[in-house]
Amino acid sequence: MNSRIAGSTTIDTGTDQLLCTVEDAVATITLNRPEKRNALSDVLSPALRTLLLEVDANTAVRCVLLTGAGSAFCAGGDVSQMGGGALANEKDSFETRVQNLRLRQRSLTQRLYELKTPTVAALPGAAAGAGMSLALACDIRVAASSAFITAAFG
Repeated sequence: MNSRIAGSTTIDTGTDQLLCTVEDAVATITLNRPEKRNALSDVLSPALRTLLLEVDANTAVRCVLLTGAGSAFCAGGDVSQMGGGALANEKDSFETRVQNLRLRQRSLTQRLYELKTPTVAALPGAAAGAGMSLALACDIRVAASSAFITAAFG
């Protein structure tokens, strides 16, 4: 659902972990978990996957700006949810859960990479692990002098 706010459109993402406004043909998508350095969660990731399709299909959007709230872009996956998050099936082996996590992350990064709409990652700070993947999937990256990019995984 869209609502008009002083010349900009706010897109309802279904969660406060992900914000989106469209102004002057730019959709600004903000990962909004500053207390977790915008780590991807079982709520944030699916909402972002859905939102990317929505903004790419929106003819009013000519550019997507992806950023993070606070001092970080994205610290990667929220490790506190990786062992038994909402999407984990307790009957699955550890290897299966890791494989499922990899597939979900790959599908998110691929969706961002394949957008027809040009994408810009604005990095106010760290882009680590899956956050690095999101930043690299964008067409252009702009970083604050305090920002850095790291794999953070083996």
